[in-house]
Amino acid sequence: MQTKFQHHPIQLIDITVLKLNMTVSDPHVARDYEGEITLKLDIGRSELVQDDPNVSVGLRILFDSNSSSETEMVIEQDGDSNQPAFSGEVELVGHFTVDYSKFKFEHLASWAKINAPFLLLPFVREQVYGLAIRAGIKGLVFPLFVQPGSGSKAESLAVAPDNS
Repeated sequence: MQTKFQHHPIQLIDITVLKLNMTVSDPHVARDYEGEITLKLDIGRSELVQDDPNVSVGLRILFDSNSSSETEMVIEQDGDSNQPAFSGEVELVGHFTVDYSKFKFEHLASWAKINAPFLLLPFVREQVYGLAIRAGIKGLVFPLFVQPGSGSKAESLAVAPDNS
């Protein structure tokens, strides 16, 4: 039996890469790097206007090879004198269209803050992985993260309300 999948009321229609940058300070360390990476993630979005089906959500991710015991999604960098073996920055914007007959406008800001970044992260990973390979860094893969609200049903409802 074949399962028929329904389309989500918000669809990704385009992706724009605004910035893609990698700096390799120590190619010998970077080439075989297997340590932790430091990530800083910034999220932005276009103004939400009722009845306008278009919404854009942007991600800016700064990353480097500074080792730590745990990779965090948001870390402010202090004036550290140790230069990382490599560092980089990715900025991309996902352009979405919303079917308001199936998705309530009042839930759009929450969706743009919580769901959209997780939809865009695989595109960021692909950009970073490809750039890292070309820069001589093997296997640079960003970690997977737990999406807020992906726990119990009560917790999920508090973060992502039902749109019916």
